[in-house]
Amino acid sequence: MSKNIIVITKEQIQNKGYQNLEQALEHQPFINFVDTGFGRNIDLRGQGKDANRAVKVLVNGVPINSLDTISGVAAFNNINLEDVESIEVLPGGSSVVYGSGSRGGVINISTKKPDKDYLEVIAKGSSAEALGLQGGGLSILGGKKIGDKLFVYGSVGASYVPGPRNTNIRPPVQISSYSQQPSQSYYDSSATRCPDYVPGADGSITNNGAIIAPSCLRLGEQKNAKYLNYHDNGINITAQIGINYDINENQRLEFSTNYAHNRLKRIPTYLRAANYYCVPNPNYDPNQAFSLSWNNPYLCNSQSAGIAAGLNGIYDVSSDTLKDFRYSNSYEYVGMSVDTLTSSLRYINAISDSLNFDALAYYQMNIISYNDYWQDGLLPTMYSTLNGSSFANHGTGLNFKLKHETSANKLIIGLDNSLGYARRNMVMDSILADFNAALSDYVTTTRAGQVGIATTALNTALKTSISPYVYDSYEFADWFELGGGARFEYSHYRVTNAQTMRLNNTANMNLTTNDLTQNDYGLDDATLQQFMQMLAQDWTTLSINPEETDFNIGTNRYAYALEVVPNFKYSNTGNAYIKGELGFISPSPFQMIDADPESEINQGGSNGTATGVELIKNTFNNLKPERYLTAELSWKDTFAKSFFFSTTAFYTHTFDEIFLNQTSGTMSFVYRNLGQTQRVGFEVLARQGFFENRLRILESLSYVWTNILKADSNLMSNYNSVYANFALEGSRVPYVPDWKATLALEGDILRSASQVLSANVNATYTGEAYSLYVSKIDGNYDRTEQESIYSVMNKGGYFLLDFGLTYKNANGLGASIGVRNALDTFYKTYQQRYYYYPGMGRSYYAEIRWKF
Repeated sequence: MSKNIIVITKEQIQNKGYQNLEQALEHQPFINFVDTGFGRNIDLRGQGKDANRAVKVLVNGVPINSLDTISGVAAFNNINLEDVESIEVLPGGSSVVYGSGSRGGVINISTKKPDKDYLEVIAKGSSAEALGLQGGGLSILGGKKIGDKLFVYGSVGASYVPGPRNTNIRPPVQISSYSQQPSQSYYDSSATRCPDYVPGADGSITNNGAIIAPSCLRLGEQKNAKYLNYHDNGINITAQIGINYDINENQRLEFSTNYAHNRLKRIPTYLRAANYYCVPNPNYDPNQAFSLSWNNPYLCNSQSAGIAAGLNGIYDVSSDTLKDFRYSNSYEYVGMSVDTLTSSLRYINAISDSLNFDALAYYQMNIISYNDYWQDGLLPTMYSTLNGSSFANHGTGLNFKLKHETSANKLIIGLDNSLGYARRNMVMDSILADFNAALSDYVTTTRAGQVGIATTALNTALKTSISPYVYDSYEFADWFELGGGARFEYSHYRVTNAQTMRLNNTANMNLTTNDLTQNDYGLDDATLQQFMQMLAQDWTTLSINPEETDFNIGTNRYAYALEVVPNFKYSNTGNAYIKGELGFISPSPFQMIDADPESEINQGGSNGTATGVELIKNTFNNLKPERYLTAELSWKDTFAKSFFFSTTAFYTHTFDEIFLNQTSGTMSFVYRNLGQTQRVGFEVLARQGFFENRLRILESLSYVWTNILKADSNLMSNYNSVYANFALEGSRVPYVPDWKATLALEGDILRSASQVLSANVNATYTGEAYSLYVSKIDGNYDRTEQESIYSVMNKGGYFLLDFGLTYKNANGLGASIGVRNALDTFYKTYQQRYYYYPGMGRSYYAEIRWKF
């Protein structure tokens, strides 16, 4: 293959204080990240939220992409960074060679396969500029040759990586109102009194001698107290064992297994200021009469109407304002544990000088358990949690590849066989302080009290694929070769769904029928009467399990890929090629399941009776595979032995791209084949070495323009959700930064036969992306003022700068110190509607290595 492949060596990512692969790849050319809210996926060439399916991530040839397309993340961060030998980045990929899921490109991570005895110990430490933002890691690696044919190696590692909210810094408080001359009972009331850190809570704000005291929403403050005990961090424990066995001089077995346990805690927060933020009123005059609406010392967003006129609604929150609260705790919390296991057995047989056979058997497991997921509900009276939810992903495969290579011809014939099985158990538990709020779709009660609502959705998904392929490259002349190939894929799917809803009367109110008033939510009278009678009983738990929610559906999909690559070699070092590719991405089995609150079955249509917003019935959507056409023009050459330059222009046109409309976290989502999308851009890479390679420079620049050319017109006109992302026709693909530029400099300050002291600088600019918010007004989709705030992520882009020093000597001792994000840039790694997650500010690192 004549493609432009970027090879990242272990030397490029070591000695720079990186704790994981995500940090190591952030400064690499052409690579971006897309955050699902539960972690970040690697993105190439503008795939956006489709990156989990459109950028194939391999570890020693084993695919590790998750079948979960909502919160699933390829578990590359669970790999011990010290085990990595090299990383191949192939922008654009190849459906013929790599199969489904490589439209954006391929990331191939190769771990170390040593053949000499070694022992290495690495210790790392880091700290940002706040208490609680300290982390570190320890890795031990070693290997031993046993006899002439066997080599055994392994590693263990542990790391602690703090997130930006791993502090006890309090968040902005929610203030509901201000009162003049409050009574003593006001101060004594736990229901209204604000904590001491709230402005004015100590009685310091006065107006004409009268104390003006703030009143807080205490339920929010109780949640706040709970969150102050939570933190934002990741704990990763890894272990690897590998065995290389040389059967004879032509045959070899390579076995590798890698296990990792990761406890991840994340605390997202609101992008908007509503509910949680008060700012000083520049027009406040203490000599004038106090007024709640205009002469108020603080202007606050609040869920209470009439507070701080002019700031009620949503306003643009500047980066400077958000930066002030970057390290503050928040009211939302996600905690999960991730266990991954990747095992592979490779058989290599050099049958002759020109013929090689390769067989790879593998098993990959990724289990996510939500041990804490606490959300500040849609109402101030609501708590909700996903505790007990889990996702299990299992993948196994057996791949065969026969490669015949002569001086003029390279022929690859392969067969990929894979089986993926996944189980998703989503449990949403909510507690509402207002009983009526819980049951408003069914009945209204005359009593006050709490009610618990628990909804469960158990899905299983199976995908079996068989995919033969062939790729051939023939050199017709010294200056010209022609490559091309084809692949066919057959996939069988089996998806199941089972759902329940459980109402728990925590107050045990002993309702009677006199306490209940029937509401009309589309249920027939008999159903409502039966429901009301059940509620009127002395009940503790009421279960609802509509039979129409269960399904067990099997279906098949077929896809094929074609590729042709003419390559023109005009010199010993330079070439230019043109690639034309017809590729595909087959659906993940979980993409065939919708949780659509506005589907016919959930609106009481012909397919069933509505059960209300508490239980959104899942449905099967029968998605088609994505198909795409890619045209690529590339040129590369090396000049004067030390100057490398490459440039690539590409255009990708996708038909039936699968788009996720995630309207409410993990419990409400819709997948559809959009229509047509476009991605066009260029990539430039240059590398130089000066002064006998004492100074090394790497530059890159990439740009991608994306466009949703055609959406589903029926969905645009019929879908009623205020977050209807199907109305994106003519918009950019969300979560795709347009520009990325990198500059890496490394220079040897001191270099001799026994020691090296070098300095490195890494600078990266990442452009803005879109997180679209679209509202339906008067039957038409319009972009409102809210959209202009929520839609731009990292407006104007952001710039990161790292620098450090590294020392190594001939005795195996090495040490590094440095600064990451030296300019303390504020940027967001995640944004979904009004939620966001900040990147880490300025931090410092130190690292030491002993190699024996």
